Amino acid sequence: MVRSAADPNLKFKDELEAYTKFTSHGLFTPAPDCTQIEEHLTVPVGHQPTRRSATESRDQPYSQLQPSSKMYSQSQPALQNCNRSKPMVQAHSQSQPLLEPSSEHLPQSDQEMAGETAACDDVIRSEFMDQLLTVVDKYWNGSGSLHKHQKFQGLAKNMMADFVSKCTSKYQNEFHRLNEEMAAFAEENIKLRGRLSSNGEDKLRSKVEEEQKNVEALRGSLQQALEEGELLKKRLFTMETSASSQSQKADDCRRIGEQNNQLTQELSSLKLQLVNYKKMQELTSMLQESHKSLVTTNEHLLKELEETRQHHQHEVEQLHWSYDQLKRSSELGSSATSYGQHNGIL
Repeated sequence: MVRSAADPNLKFKDELEAYTKFTSHGLFTPAPDCTQIEEHLTVPVGHQPTRRSATESRDQPYSQLQPSSKMYSQSQPALQNCNRSKPMVQAHSQSQPLLEPSSEHLPQSDQEMAGETAACDDVIRSEFMDQLLTVVDKYWNGSGSLHKHQKFQGLAKNMMADFVSKCTSKYQNEFHRLNEEMAAFAEENIKLRGRLSSNGEDKLRSKVEEEQKNVEALRGSLQQALEEGELLKKRLFTMETSASSQSQKADDCRRIGEQNNQLTQELSSLKLQLVNYKKMQELTSMLQESHKSLVTTNEHLLKELEETRQHHQHEVEQLHWSYDQLKRSSELGSSATSYGQHNGIL
C-alpha cells in the first residue's frame, strides 16, 4: 500500500520499501511465481471491463455482485508463493560467499512489489466501491431514504465487514511474511556472526546494526499496520452506532411529529367548540332579552285588557240602567195614555 510522504512518522516513502529495504549479501534471482501476478492483474486492451447498468445490477443478489473477487482470490496464491520464495532465496544466498548486491535487481523488485500491492489495493477498493454504489443505486429513493432502509443497511454492513476482513487478512499475510523475514534475518545474523573475521569485523558489525535497524523499522511498520486495522474496526463500529442512532432519532422525530399533529387537531377542535359556545351565549342572551320583552308586552296587554273589560262592564251597566229608565218611562207613558182615554170616554 502506497503511503503519503508527508506523514512525519514514516521512515520510508513507501511501506513496501520498508519491507524490502534490507539487502542480503548475495545475488537474488526473481521468483518464477512473481512474474505471473501481472498476467492475473493486467487486463487486455480489447477486454476492458464494462460497468453494469443499474437495472441489471438491481435484479441480481448480493452474492452475484462480486465481479472482482475472483481476480483477487487468484492473485492471493501468487503473492503468497512470492512471499514464501523470499526466505528460500535468502537462505540460498547465505550459503554463497559474501558479495555485494547488485543495484540493478533491487529497484526492479521494489517496483514489481509496489505495482502488485497497488494493483491488489485497487482491486479491493474498486470491488468495494462497485458493490456499494450498485446497492445504493438499487435502494436509493431520494434524500434520507437509506437511513431507515434495513435491507440496505444490512447489505452495507456486510460489504464493509467483508472489506475490513480483506484488509485485515492482507495485513495478517504481511505480518506472517514479516515474521518469516525476521526469522530469516535472525538466522542470517547468526551465520554472519559465525563468518566474522578479524579483517572485516567492523564492516560486518555495522551491517548487522543496519539490519537490526531495518528489523526495528519492519516492526514499526507492522505495529502501524495493526493499529490501522484496529482503527478500521473502530470506524466500522462508529458507523454502525451512528446509523442506529440516526434511525432512533428519525423514529423519535416521527413520533413527536404525530403527537404535534394530534395536538394541533385537538387545539383546532377546542377553538371551534369555543366559537360555538360564544354563539350559544349570544343566542341565549338574545332569547332572554326576547323573553323579557314578551313578558313586558304580555303584562301591558293584560293591563289594557283589564281596562277594556272594566270599561265594557261600565258601559253594560250604563246600558242596563238606560234600558230600565226607558222601560219605566214607556210604562208611565202607556199608563197615562190609557188613563186619558178612560177619562175622555167618561
